[in-house]
Amino acid sequence: MKRLTSTLFVGLFIAATTAIGASPANAGQKVQRPFKSTETGTITAFDVNNCSFDFELLVLQCPQQISAVAQATHLGRSTVESTSDQLTIYVFGEPCVTPEGNPGVPFDARGRFVYVAANGDELYLDTFVQGCGNGVDRAETIGTYTITGGTGRFAGATGVGTSSSTVVQGPSAASLVSTLVGTITY
Repeated sequence: MKRLTSTLFVGLFIAATTAIGASPANAGQKVQRPFKSTETGTITAFDVNNCSFDFELLVLQCPQQISAVAQATHLGRSTVESTSDQLTIYVFGEPCVTPEGNPGVPFDARGRFVYVAANGDELYLDTFVQGCGNGVDRAETIGTYTITGGTGRFAGATGVGTSSSTVVQGPSAASLVSTLVGTITY
């Protein structure tokens, strides 16, 4: 009986030390996970006086500001703000085709988005989208995003994915509905 108790004690001791030894190594590992975000918000109408026309490329470049609310995996309900967003409108380029099959005005936009979770953790995304506007009040975009870090549990986060958006122009701002799908590693 004494030998069985000693063997059992040694076995439990080995199992416990193995489990304890394995925990710190796994705790620091980053894990790739699926990422999805659905956002609704506004794009502040840009002031034409702040736009610049590039005569060499024949494009109009304008700053824009995007504010949204997102429901995102790993963040929950979050606020989203863009910084240093640059909208380029190809005024004299080849027309694109709208989803309705009509000729449209092509554009692209680059920006940095900051997602802020309810607990204050931030996630940073750089985006690039291309779109086609009907020239009146509606545009559709497709694009890509790259996760470039964050704060809190998202410090050092990485990831990539795709985005799609619908923008509808209102009297002073445009409404935005956007979906992002890809991966996040943190």
